[in-house]
Amino acid sequence: MQHGLNDVELQGNLFICRPKGAFNLEGVTDYEAKFAQMAATLKGKVWGILNIYHDYETGGPDVQKRIWSQFNWSANNVCDFIGCVACNPLHEFAAKQTTKGIDIKQMKIFHDEPSAFAWIEQALLDANT
Repeated sequence: MQHGLNDVELQGNLFICRPKGAFNLEGVTDYEAKFAQMAATLKGKVWGILNIYHDYETGGPDVQKRIWSQFNWSANNVCDFIGCVACNPLHEFAAKQTTKGIDIKQMKIFHDEPSAFAWIEQALLDANT
């Protein structure tokens, strides 16, 4: 049975991800095909991901490893920026672990959405002009 839901939307060249609940492996892989199709529309553009963790309850080691693989795939497909809005130390730890060792231009953790959006929107604007 699937656990966890990831509300993903694409605004321009920015993926906004709002994971909800505790994820199992089925829950974390459920949106991969849709995500890859959406990312394919961004050919020739630098893009980014902003994760908003207000309702995220994380997942076990297999889930964290799969999320790392998703971020690594993204970085290898012209995603240069990953941002995270963390509400607690567990979210910060998960964000750091799931991006550790990935060749990404920049990853930042924020505690509020306005700061996170301002940073990633400016970074993407600068990268694509």
